[in-house]
Amino acid sequence: MKDVQGVSRTFYVERPLDTEGIFLEAAENIEFGYKFAVHGELNCNQRGTER
Repeated sequence: MKDVQGVSRTFYVERPLDTEGIFLEAAENIEFGYKFAVHGELNCNQRGTER
């Protein structure tokens, strides 16, 4: 994906399962790149809202 300045960035996304919930972790493939993490409940709707 491209950031706000138009620079292309590549992320690796993992979805580890834990006894406390589901974690989504995205890390850029460079040493000092972006890293994001989100925690969700085990019974949450992982696909988002359906219309």
